[in-house]
Amino acid sequence: EFNLLEDEQSSQEEHCAFEGKRILILDDEFSIRKIHRTIFINSGSEVEEYESPSKALEDLQRGKISIDLILTDLRMPEMSGQQFIRNLREFEDSTNKKERIPI
Repeated sequence: EFNLLEDEQSSQEEHCAFEGKRILILDDEFSIRKIHRTIFINSGSEVEEYESPSKALEDLQRGKISIDLILTDLRMPEMSGQQFIRNLREFEDSTNKKERIPI
């Protein structure tokens, strides 16, 4: 049996999972970044948007931003999402960080 009230409560609980989290959105397409930004902001998240993987990586390495979760495109002209992840993991390993940023 379908219960609209239960589904609405479940949906609100899911939104709470991102509340107060700092999310990095990495995508070369503005429209995709905008959609994701809207979703996360409506979920109570703080959002940092990047079009450039190298700029995002640079800001993360320099400590200009602090992030709880990264959402990345896999196909970008400057650098693939896979290469971005490899570079980020290498940086995290070189600094002996105990926790990795979830991607």
